[in-house]
Amino acid sequence: MPRISYPFILVNCKTYAEATGDNVLKLSKIIHNINESYSVQIGIAPQFTDIYRVCLRYPDIPVFAQHMDPIKPGSHTGHILPESLKEAGCAGVIINHSERRIRIDEICECINICRELELISVVCASTPEICMAIATFSPDIVAIEPPELIGTGIPVSKAKPEVVKRAVNAIKKISPETRIFCGAGITKGEDVSKALELGTDGILVASGVVKAKDPEKVLIEFVEAAESTITEKRHPLRDLMEKAFAGKRALSKRALVRRLVRLGIPEEFVDQKIVSAEIQSILRKTYKNGEVYYILQE
Repeated sequence: MPRISYPFILVNCKTYAEATGDNVLKLSKIIHNINESYSVQIGIAPQFTDIYRVCLRYPDIPVFAQHMDPIKPGSHTGHILPESLKEAGCAGVIINHSERRIRIDEICECINICRELELISVVCASTPEICMAIATFSPDIVAIEPPELIGTGIPVSKAKPEVVKRAVNAIKKISPETRIFCGAGITKGEDVSKALELGTDGILVASGVVKAKDPEKVLIEFVEAAESTITEKRHPLRDLMEKAFAGKRALSKRALVRRLVRLGIPEEFVDQKIVSAEIQSILRKTYKNGEVYYILQE
């Protein structure tokens, strides 16, 4: 199962004929080719009946399910068993899309199940207030998508930038490790750039790609816009952190401090910086055997 990196573009196929059956394999091939040529990664959320063959044909593409039910194996005819998605090769699941809403307690249960199965949870929310409530469950990703803009070609990042910014601030305040996606109305590279500039980590897109006359052209425009934007907003301390980690993915706090001191950074400055809010986009804190560790974000 492929890991995902950020910024990330997730293409939701919904139930469009343009991404059903053989057509989704054509779209997946486009995504596969682009992923091989660019650093910004693209994933796909096909229909349930297409998940296994997309995973089989293109195992390098992060594949997401469009929904799951918070159930355990047993007598649940017609439901979507999370374990079956994992077995089919899914990297993650979209939860609570505006076209497939579930109750808040079900959202919480789905997130917990995803965590147990090591599936990436992408939880959709329509307002900053709902984003805040969902953030208390610490999902992997929250996608802010005002439903009135979905499929309109009017991007939320332009029509309602304050909504995106409020969502970003609300989520980061409650769950700093949760990533944030922006969806609804994204059709151009400039829409992607604007979303990233507002503090998001990726986009959730559907008709803007799937129903486009030339999906490949659109996706290339998206990834090139994303690459250009992240280059411009590269954190000034990232180069230093990459030198300190020296190819390692995780370091204990003590080891990281020692390495940064060896690079000429005063110890008291190091200790303040690695716990500051400004560096949370670079380092993710975790715990191992009771000791603080830091993971260098991709």
